[in-house]
Amino acid sequence: SLEEFVTQMYPATANPNEDTLAFLMALEAATKHVVSDTTLSPQEFTDLLKSSMASNSKVPFLKVIQGLIWKRGYQLGHFCGHVFDDTDHFMRRASTSFGPNSISTNVDIYSSGSIAAQKLLFKYSDHGDLSDYIRGYFDPTTVGIKTDPKSYVEIRRNISVGESHKILFFTDSVPEVEACIASNAIDLCVFFRRPLNNPVNEAQEKLCWNTEYHPSSP
Repeated sequence: SLEEFVTQMYPATANPNEDTLAFLMALEAATKHVVSDTTLSPQEFTDLLKSSMASNSKVPFLKVIQGLIWKRGYQLGHFCGHVFDDTDHFMRRASTSFGPNSISTNVDIYSSGSIAAQKLLFKYSDHGDLSDYIRGYFDPTTVGIKTDPKSYVEIRRNISVGESHKILFFTDSVPEVEACIASNAIDLCVFFRRPLNNPVNEAQEKLCWNTEYHPSSP
């Protein structure tokens, strides 16, 4: 439970490692968040974390604690990252060659989740460790949110592809399709239908079918 995790981490900070240092930084940030001169107690910190989750807050200290809990859960085998079968197949194939001319293809991940969370999901996936098939990661803190066209411009700038290379973007989100197209920075935008997706209305259906292949300008 959250209470148990927080309670266990307090005495562990006496012997700092990567995780306990991250916990201490989150605790310090949380203390400043509530404008307190005294470090929060385990119960106070737990209550603050719960209230932040209940309000769907995006405060950084909450994301840090969530990341630490996920890391422990993955390492202990309590859960694993779900990856669709076709995604696993594509990543493994693309890491060596792809297409009739055996053109090498790099795979980068762009998610609303933190880069730390992305790395855990693919390292402890239900298809095994896929880390070696991924070149890089992007999240809102590095390039911006996924519904902002500027984010895709930033991704293209970060990847620094040459004229002979193309960028493909795969998504199951209509707003992301719209942002990707509006950016004019991605060579190919592909819309996926996945289980439990939000329903697609008629206008969105037309957008996704008509702009599935969207070449960027020179």
